[in-house]
Amino acid sequence: MEKKVLIYVRDEAYGRRLLEYLETRHSGGIDWELVTERGFERRKDEKGVWLTDDPGQTEDEDKKVWYLTASTVAAEGEICRYQTAEALYQDLMKKMPECETEKGGIYSVFSPQESQAHTVAAMLALYFGKRSRCLWIRMTPWGSVLPGQVSLADGIFMMKGLDETEGENSMVRSWGKVFVMPGFSHYEDYLDCEEEEFEAFLKEVKEAGGYEVVILEFSCVKDGFLQLLNLGQRIFVAEEEGKWGKERGEAFEKMTNSGADQKTRAYIKIQDGCDQYCTYCIIPTARGHICSKPLEDIAPEVQQLVDSGHKEIIFTGINLCCYGRDFKNGTRLIDAVEAACGCDGDYRVRIGSVEPELISDEDILRMSKLEKLCPHFHLSLQSGCDETLKRMNRHYDTAEYAELCEKLRRYFPNCAITTDIMVGFPQETDEEFEKSLAFAKKISFAETHIFPYSRRPTTVADKMKGQLDRKTKHSRAAQMADVCNETKALYLKSLVGTVQEVLFEKETSPQWHQGHAPNYVTVKIPRTSEEVSLRRQLLKIEITSSDGEFCYGTLI
Repeated sequence: MEKKVLIYVRDEAYGRRLLEYLETRHSGGIDWELVTERGFERRKDEKGVWLTDDPGQTEDEDKKVWYLTASTVAAEGEICRYQTAEALYQDLMKKMPECETEKGGIYSVFSPQESQAHTVAAMLALYFGKRSRCLWIRMTPWGSVLPGQVSLADGIFMMKGLDETEGENSMVRSWGKVFVMPGFSHYEDYLDCEEEEFEAFLKEVKEAGGYEVVILEFSCVKDGFLQLLNLGQRIFVAEEEGKWGKERGEAFEKMTNSGADQKTRAYIKIQDGCDQYCTYCIIPTARGHICSKPLEDIAPEVQQLVDSGHKEIIFTGINLCCYGRDFKNGTRLIDAVEAACGCDGDYRVRIGSVEPELISDEDILRMSKLEKLCPHFHLSLQSGCDETLKRMNRHYDTAEYAELCEKLRRYFPNCAITTDIMVGFPQETDEEFEKSLAFAKKISFAETHIFPYSRRPTTVADKMKGQLDRKTKHSRAAQMADVCNETKALYLKSLVGTVQEVLFEKETSPQWHQGHAPNYVTVKIPRTSEEVSLRRQLLKIEITSSDGEFCYGTLI
């Protein structure tokens, strides 16, 4: 996790020049923040690492303080002020290992080459293992179950439903001073996992084992891993520059659901790569240019999955709405959706995250005629402020987004519109955040993934001035969550009295059968016997109540 260094010098102009240099040249791993004389009284008792020319600060034992001395010879606990900013930085770095770091840091390592990711992850694990309690999770996409491996769903249940220590001990093995979790049974598990759910799982594991550092090893960049990469406060790329990502015209890498015959839902990756180049995103670098699955391959794969018992087919991709652009024959995402919905059997089709500017009126009209398509649209918003969207290099504005939502609700009454919202983007003012907050409330999302902006090396946003401090970002995330939890509760309440066809999935509770409605709302009905399972069944349920998180109902 990033360290925070608070800079307080009585020469504010000098402090600002120093801050600008440090943020520009040395942003990785450190959150630099300037404390002005006006704000000092309010923050002088804040714990952490301080760089200051105020000798009175060194007397506080609750803080790690490095005194900027005017002397050319620095004593213990001092750093010479009158030297270059780079030399000052290097002096500080020599002393930083002595400072306490925040516990719970998460490091992500990924590479298309398993051996390279494994080597880097092992080196990090050994390094941190000497200094702190470290957990290494090998998130390798195993093709078969290895001894000791469990499914992700079972792992989450073990940590939430059983004694924490028991759950942790059943999954974690010791390797010298490092603790290792072998990952889960199939990489498809991660495709079915929300970032918030996995983050909560990590929190449970960290608390149970008292781990200060967690290393996530992604041996290859599978589609479902991309959202989980963002859990790392630092990301290490174990690959030579220019050797990863797809080139233009490169053939689509086929992804099958082998080994997943017992699953209720199946994922079909139909698109890879992205050419949008949002200023905060490393995915175009990691995944390369747009590449699409041949249209003629989609229907046979869907039919095979349906014949094997799958009840829901989910399209995934890096930027789904760009599907077919590389074919240069007019093929679009809607063509793939129609192909998927045209197979025989009792099943439904769901679309993953899509970019709002790439959905046309014709697309909506054609989708509205597909009975098997789920009325659930995940439209990535990122910000409800036009000024922020421009800095993000998003290709739409809030007016266009709102118009799209209105059209979808017109053709799909009571559909679920879900989204992603980023807060604390560089230079986001209080006024801009308030605009984003108001827009989220206006659209009234059924579900929202909220996350503070996190700097990614090599991106345009990483080099922007006006980086916000962690406290501000997390405060805004909490405010946005409050608004979006209210809109979610309103949406769930609107479903009371309706009849939903619920797909029941793996039984994890003795009290409830649980599944998802077409709008992806979680629905629970009472379970009268642990011997009876509704798994893999599509059943009509009348929604009788909601609690802001789930809907509850009865079998018709």
